[in-house]
Amino acid sequence: MDSPELSVERYVGAGRVRFGDERASCRRLLGEPSAVFAKGAGVRKDADAFDAIGAHLVFDERERLELVELFFPALVVVDGTPIRPGVDSLVDVVSRLERRGHRVEPADAGANSPTAGVALYAEAGRVEAVSAYRRGYYD
Repeated sequence: MDSPELSVERYVGAGRVRFGDERASCRRLLGEPSAVFAKGAGVRKDADAFDAIGAHLVFDERERLELVELFFPALVVVDGTPIRPGVDSLVDVVSRLERRGHRVEPADAGANSPTAGVALYAEAGRVEAVSAYRRGYYD
């Protein structure tokens, strides 16, 4: 199976979904989720899982999209930079984003780039997931 390519547009969305879209609208675009689950520590939010394309969609209390977490099998493209979750090293991805002029800051479990509008979750030095988020999500 070819990896679905999902482009991130900073603070706008990822793939075909846009931040602020209603859950029902996202489901019309992507189909029914493979699962619905609570995501997050402390503040629990419902998320729709679309595992076939490598995406979890997280919604706020008004049922509006606020974060898209992308993982294998997705091929994530951020400002022209391809990122292969589960394959690419955090050091390599950070370097490529910085060469494109993005500021990347260390975070507890990886890195965050407010100028690219993404957070990188890394385990054992590999990027496992890329989270695209709405403006103000981490403020």
